[in-house]
Amino acid sequence: MTTATLLNVAIIPLTEIRDVGNVRQELRGIEDLAESIRRHGMLTAVTVEPHPDGGYTLAAGSRRLAAARLAGLDEVPAVIVPPGGDVERLLKRAVENIDREQLTDLEAADAMQQLLDLGADTELVAAALHTTPDNIEAWRVVAGLPTLVRELIEAGTMTARDAHELTAVSESGEELDECLRRIGEGWNVKSAVETVVRERKRRLEEEKTRSRLAKEGCAIVDSPNYGYFAHNSKVQRLGQGHGDVHIAKREHIKQPCHAAFVDKDGKANYVCTDRSRHAGVEGSGVPDLKAERATKRAEKKLLREAHATRFRAVGEALRNHAFTHDEAVAHVLTLWVSEAKPAVCEVAAELLGLVVAKDGGIRAAEEALTARAAGGEGCLIDVALAIALAAGEHGLTTERFDYSSEAVAAHIGLLRSTGIHDLAEVEVAAARSRLPWDLRQTAPSQAEGEEPDDDAGDPAKSDTDGAAA
Repeated sequence: MTTATLLNVAIIPLTEIRDVGNVRQELRGIEDLAESIRRHGMLTAVTVEPHPDGGYTLAAGSRRLAAARLAGLDEVPAVIVPPGGDVERLLKRAVENIDREQLTDLEAADAMQQLLDLGADTELVAAALHTTPDNIEAWRVVAGLPTLVRELIEAGTMTARDAHELTAVSESGEELDECLRRIGEGWNVKSAVETVVRERKRRLEEEKTRSRLAKEGCAIVDSPNYGYFAHNSKVQRLGQGHGDVHIAKREHIKQPCHAAFVDKDGKANYVCTDRSRHAGVEGSGVPDLKAERATKRAEKKLLREAHATRFRAVGEALRNHAFTHDEAVAHVLTLWVSEAKPAVCEVAAELLGLVVAKDGGIRAAEEALTARAAGGEGCLIDVALAIALAAGEHGLTTERFDYSSEAVAAHIGLLRSTGIHDLAEVEVAAARSRLPWDLRQTAPSQAEGEEPDDDAGDPAKSDTDGAAA
């Protein structure tokens, strides 16, 4: 049903409506209301009474009638009530109709607006409908929303309660359109309204800030990305933070490099547009970059000279055999130990029978090996050999060992050449299937003293003794 069934509603030409007896001397906001009517149509009917001489007398809705005339309408929707009708009697009849009919949200809102147009105050309507004056006011606002919003409510896209959120932006056509655009993109009504309102406040704050800066005679520069200037930028904030120019605004305002930018919240941030003007000034926090660059150039020159001198000394010592045998062996083995992976160190420690604390962390095995290596050259050689053997053992017992395939090939070669262990067939097959082909070819494939196999180069025909490489 429509609200026309609650009270007598008709479309009446403006020329037939007389507006007399309005107590308001000045009707404010007519231009905005007229613009809304042009955009969305006249959403709320005026209330009129039949005139004895023909036509109608306006009973309620002076602003709407004046705005309709300003908008260029020829006719308006009007609720027709009996002349001099008793408000309470009309209210009772309308409430009975509301109770009898199953009204939609919009129809209920329009009905409440009509009751208010009859002359009933908010408290009277609230009491008749068993609700609160605040709810009546909320429904009244919903009844005045633009046609597009009403269509969304009727289509079920949003509820009347959600639509009430739009009243925060209903006075601005642009803001309302922006909210509806966001809602159409999937935003919920509350978030869309809050975002648009926040942007409005930011825009107003920015206008206020720019006006104040203009009165101060302060230049305005572009806001930096993310609100911060690069460390090597000539422009920097005034403040006490890292990289800021540590000069008070009241002192810096006298300088030609004084300026400000407006941040994302519309606030003013004062800056120095040429921090080099304050370079080296005590307390400014601005370093003398020219002097610093000169110092760094001098330091780099000295360092290059020192590097060249050291490199020549090391080369001469190497060519002249200045390092003793013990020093050379200790240096090479120490580097070998220090570069071992933690997993390999654990295997090496186990091979040497070293006790490693379980709660000692990832470096516990390395620390145990280092302590053992410190026992002298023989201990250092033992540790280095243990790490080499551990690399091969770790590779053989790891599902994938591509990263240590060279160590695995060398390990197998050592085992076969020394004869300390004969690989089982399953070990040879596993190693053969996982080693790259080039390493299979180069690794030892024949045990010492065995007759060569003509098919040793073919992985499909070789016997297990030839597959270890």
